[in-house]
Order: sequence, then C-alpha cells, then structure tokens
Amino acid sequence: MLIELDSDNRASLRTLFDHYPCLHGVVAAVIEGGMGRVFADAQGEPQVALAVLDFHLLAGDPLHANAPLLFRQLQPGDYPSEGLRWFL
Repeated sequence: MLIELDSDNRASLRTLFDHYPCLHGVVAAVIEGGMGRVFADAQGEPQVALAVLDFHLLAGDPLHANAPLLFRQLQPGDYPSEGLRWFL
C-alpha cells in the first residue's frame, strides 16, 4: 500500500532521490519545500517513492515488491522522469 506523505514528513525520502543529480533543486523543493505530492510505501524507511509535480519522479529500488504500486499511480499521458534502471 502507498501512503501520501505530507510536506512535514518527507526527510526520509532524501536517499531515494539521491540519483537525480541534475534535478537536485527539484528534489529539494519536494523534500524540504513541500512542493507537489509524494507517495511512498512507508513513512519512516520507504523503499520506493513517487514525486508528482508537473512531471513524475520515480525513486528507490525498482525490484522492490512495492514498486508496481507506483506505476498504478500514473495516469495515461504521465511521463515519469527517471534513469533507465526503472525500465531495464
């Protein structure tokens, strides 16, 4: 099950989004600034997460059992921004 994290409870996501070096400002806005919506499989120690702004950022272990839950959050026409490891 995924939960939506409110803007005050996103610090645990930092390590999941570390592989977005070119988007560090966007990641900081999501985690520290509370922008957008964030869904994760846990609040304290999430293994997968999806940040939703004008685009979508997938994070975490693409092989984790909860990873398919992130894709169910996507709608037709959504384009996730992520490295190839989620799609290989």
